[in-house]
Amino acid sequence: MNTLIKNGIIVDGSGREPFAADVLIQDGVIAEVGIAPESAGENTVRLDAAGRYVTPGFVDIHRHCDYAAFKENFGDIELSQGVTTVVSGSCGLTPYPTAGGLSHILAPVMGDAPFEIPTFAAYVGALEKTSPPVNVAGMIGSCAVRAAVKGAEDSSPFSAPETEAARGMVSEAMERGALGISLGIMYLPEFFSTASEMARVAEAAAPYGGVITAPIRGEGDSLSGSVTEVIRVAREANLPLEISHFKCCGPENWGHGLERAIQIIEEARKGQDVTVDAYPYHGGATTLLSLFPAGFPRSEWGNPAAIEAALTKRYDDWDNYVLSLGFERILIHGRHLSESTDPYRLLSKVLTEEEGRTGVTVMSMSPQDVDTVIKLPYASIISDALYPADLHSAHPRLYSAFPRILKDFVRERQVLSLPEAVRKMTSMPARRLNIKKRGLLKPGYAADINIFALENIADNTDFSHGGLLASGMETVLVNGGVAWQGEGRVGNHGRVLYRQ
Repeated sequence: MNTLIKNGIIVDGSGREPFAADVLIQDGVIAEVGIAPESAGENTVRLDAAGRYVTPGFVDIHRHCDYAAFKENFGDIELSQGVTTVVSGSCGLTPYPTAGGLSHILAPVMGDAPFEIPTFAAYVGALEKTSPPVNVAGMIGSCAVRAAVKGAEDSSPFSAPETEAARGMVSEAMERGALGISLGIMYLPEFFSTASEMARVAEAAAPYGGVITAPIRGEGDSLSGSVTEVIRVAREANLPLEISHFKCCGPENWGHGLERAIQIIEEARKGQDVTVDAYPYHGGATTLLSLFPAGFPRSEWGNPAAIEAALTKRYDDWDNYVLSLGFERILIHGRHLSESTDPYRLLSKVLTEEEGRTGVTVMSMSPQDVDTVIKLPYASIISDALYPADLHSAHPRLYSAFPRILKDFVRERQVLSLPEAVRKMTSMPARRLNIKKRGLLKPGYAADINIFALENIADNTDFSHGGLLASGMETVLVNGGVAWQGEGRVGNHGRVLYRQ
């Protein structure tokens, strides 16, 4: 069946200025962008987009939906904000090749496992059976690879056989269509890996045309050194680098810390393929265990004195959020740690009762720094969405990252023009991870399309009000089929996407 979108204002994802045109869709693919011929046929479905923008569907290349993709309501949160393609497997954290030993780290990021997922092939095979509401692609996570090879708490260097075993797991995932390898340097057990070890493992993705997506080891006091480290990893691995959720944390570092890190990146870009991505919030979210230095023993979780000793000193190779931010900028279960009369005892209680499976919100960034990163010409927009068991307690970026860009950064504050914002949410991220034929309104491209009036877009979830879907996205098409209409999901038309 053909579909004709009439009278729309086209923002095609390339960054060029909007223009009036019709869009003709045939068999789920864009056939023409222009004045569509009447020969579209009598059986053509016509959608009137008069006075509204028509854009490519948004491409979120950093979304921790590994488990959520198998749940019944998956797609509501995504489609309500115009997201038509997602990439799972970020931050080195994947349920494959094994979730063993990592469940306490995975739980606050992606919830509880619906079933055993032993390999990337098993993951995409299970996805193929679900008829997903949006397009889903995946990475292979090196943090999980290290855990599978060495265990979750082994800090010793890779042996030669262990290195080859890890490389084999990466190669296997790439052969089955993974887009690349994601690093998890700030998480256990990969925190123990050296730059050379990470590069040697990641290098296995190079023959397949993969890419590295990588959070860095430290985003505060050690920002510059951490950026330098991950650039080195990518250079030695001979892979393009996407620095994940690039930011500068801690009031003492705001402004000057980010400026130095950008200088390092732009110097590297003269001879290396390096880009970044970011989400549009000055508060971040992570796991409770990220507040603790690597190797803090589980046996001390119930010891408030040991916790206080660990969190009241500085470290050369790790950013201590308790020192850099203070308890007033750290929230657990929606409440500031500063509200407790004994924060260390509270941390001990939560750690032991919830077995380390807790998420935290850290108000760690300067809004001015966030704007600076978002405006970088080589910065894509992501959500870094987390899917904890209680979605109502999730960081607002799960529900609202993309509408927040449209409402706050484009409409209200004009930090970005609409064409540039759309480019950063469509063609730029799609091209970065080699997701073919997505992210542009162009003949031959998949018909993933959003129709909306900019003045109606609203991000209804913030740090004070959780669990509310975004609003204002009138119609969303996925592979040519109407997937979202008005305020609800109406069809599942997604596909599993593979590296090409």
